[in-house]
Amino acid sequence: MNHCGRGATVNDFDMLTALENWVEKGLEPESIAAKAGELYPNKAKQIPLCAYPKVAIYQTGEDPNRLTSYQCR
Repeated sequence: MNHCGRGATVNDFDMLTALENWVEKGLEPESIAAKAGELYPNKAKQIPLCAYPKVAIYQTGEDPNRLTSYQCR
């Protein structure tokens, strides 16, 4: 995430808004949407960052670039 710098990965996400919504509104995030960073070759790529201990599982046959093609389990 932020500790690794600007590599070619899916690392563009808004953690601050998720934290504000959790603290101020009691809306605990199940996942946070992440999209391709500026160095990632596929700009359309999106994945969920799942709340621990869940992980993002790709739904076989779906578009691997779409956020909705993954489930947190």
